[in-house]
Amino acid sequence: MVEILSPYTSKKDLNEKFNLYERFGVREYWVFDPGFRALQIYTKTDEGKFSDAEIYEQNDLVTSTVLKGFHFHLSDIFEDYIGE
Repeated sequence: MVEILSPYTSKKDLNEKFNLYERFGVREYWVFDPGFRALQIYTKTDEGKFSDAEIYEQNDLVTSTVLKGFHFHLSDIFEDYIGE
């Protein structure tokens, strides 16, 4: 599951949706934060709960535990982002 935070919905995305996705067994929950040019990835543990977020910043290489071999540099996502 991928979310892109908006200043207007960030509380809902980080609370209600987090709990909903965790409850229904989403294996990875990605939260892009354009304001900070960052990404948080929550991964489902063996106990069925999300782990603490793995935080990626501007020049980090992002990988997925669900999509084997999938990777990209976060800077490629925000390369042309101007912001508000």
